[in-house]
Amino acid sequence: MSEKSPSRKILRDAERICDSHDLLARSRNGIDTLSNEERVQLAKSGHDYLSEGSETIALDFFEAAQDFEGLRVVADKLLKERLDSTEIPRALILLEDHEGMRNLLNRESRGYWGTYQYEGSFRILEKTLNEYVDKFLIENGDLTATGMINRGDDLIAIRNLSRQYDVAVPIARGGLKQGAIAHLWGMPTKIVDIAAHNRKVPRGKWINPVQKKDFEGKKVLLFDKDAVSGASIRKALSMLARFRPLKVDAYFPYDEVPAGSNGTGTRIENLPPELTAYYPENAPLQNAGDVYIEAHEKLETPYGRRRKTETLFIEEAERIKKEFPELSESIRTYIIERCRLWDSLNPMVAGISDVREQMLTEFGELKKVYLNTAMYKLPGVVGNLIQRLSNPEKLPISTENKLIAARYAARAVEAATSRNIDNQHYPSNPLAAFIAAREAVQKGFDVALIVGPEGFAYEPFFIDLGLATVAVNIPESRIDETRTTIACGDLSVLKGKRVLIVEDDVRTGATLKKIIDISNTYVPQELGLYLGLPKTFQRMENIPSNFKDVFVADGSREERADFSDYLATRGLNIFKYSKD
Repeated sequence: MSEKSPSRKILRDAERICDSHDLLARSRNGIDTLSNEERVQLAKSGHDYLSEGSETIALDFFEAAQDFEGLRVVADKLLKERLDSTEIPRALILLEDHEGMRNLLNRESRGYWGTYQYEGSFRILEKTLNEYVDKFLIENGDLTATGMINRGDDLIAIRNLSRQYDVAVPIARGGLKQGAIAHLWGMPTKIVDIAAHNRKVPRGKWINPVQKKDFEGKKVLLFDKDAVSGASIRKALSMLARFRPLKVDAYFPYDEVPAGSNGTGTRIENLPPELTAYYPENAPLQNAGDVYIEAHEKLETPYGRRRKTETLFIEEAERIKKEFPELSESIRTYIIERCRLWDSLNPMVAGISDVREQMLTEFGELKKVYLNTAMYKLPGVVGNLIQRLSNPEKLPISTENKLIAARYAARAVEAATSRNIDNQHYPSNPLAAFIAAREAVQKGFDVALIVGPEGFAYEPFFIDLGLATVAVNIPESRIDETRTTIACGDLSVLKGKRVLIVEDDVRTGATLKKIIDISNTYVPQELGLYLGLPKTFQRMENIPSNFKDVFVADGSREERADFSDYLATRGLNIFKYSKD
């Protein structure tokens, strides 16, 4: 078979596809193991699939490669050519294009994606929404809720209905989740507990204290998960009747089921005819995009808090525009640029959520302490504040350490626990410790001998940097006890090798002498020493002379962006786009 034959080309293409899908599978294993070159290959495969019209597979590859340019191309292509594609919300969520999502949802009609068209669009809110529901249940007596939440439909419908009704009455237990959503949208909420199943005479009681003024002349919206016999709804109506409400209707998360069918859902025929029953198929779902944005703010997601913070700063700038025009412009410019920086960060990189959280904290502290009229009128404050706003840090000073902790902290715990060892130690200066580890690896050692338990805190650095490891553990002991040594692996790998001893500190030097004795049993070619704590914690004079090179964490270098630079060599950029 010639190299140029069709069969040979088919085989090469098949091999390429298998290789790219193997990379895709590896990218999903929870621990980043891909090289920069492999990420480039993933992105190339994404473009290949996109050119073939396979947008879903292309999204998989661009997501794995953390290629935001590729994700943007897919999103724009689908928005232009296939507005009915259910992959559009996924692409926009990956891009964190929340305004794009708002525009998409505001112009969508029910017909595109079916009854539960908003499920994917609102999935990003699931965790915070569930937390809000749990908090609502606890605050109302640690109640138990049944039923389900239609993430998008319920949020949109109940928000719109909250503009038409005055009071929410969730029926425990089936209507509690939707009642929590009504509470989220600002509706006064009064919970009623009704037991109607298998009872000739339903029983009911109010969970919250109620008065006539809570309901008199008001429009009331009941919530329950469904209606079967309608007994719970009728009981709720009878309990409300003495308060003389203007109107009472109900919302159910389950759609209507045809009369006489055996399906699960809401049986309209069993409800009082004067009651309007809402459910996803007939509920008001207009302005879905605006609801999406409002829900972020109400639930205080990171993006929602970022939006609210920006609004507060802009409002403050507008408020003082006449009296302090230069400061007003500085405040406006500062928050716009800082929010743009917040948006530009790559959320797929571990630790970026912590960096963003730190930025939000700094915004809040700045607003609380400085942005008020009383401060502006103090001598020199306006000038100093303008100077501060004009020269902010590019990123919080803690950025590098937060990225390191997110990447390695859990792995360090696993390094110890996988050997049945407990280690509570964590580097006091993660960035300095990592820089020293990288410098040590660049010296060309063959293997790192980790000295536990504290040394396990640093082992993930060396594994990630490509240096093989083996370990010994020397448990803590009383002064009058001899410290034992436990090998964690085959120490014969040290024979004839350049060995780096990994410890956290040196005090008397006794532990190091013990490690030297153990190592010399295997006749290593050379010994080097790594100490993960800064020099201020070390008794350098007690380091034995056996070590050719010593690497110590240097705390004076904590502001360097060495770890971000290292991540970039792995194809992990802390910014979404190269221009950032």
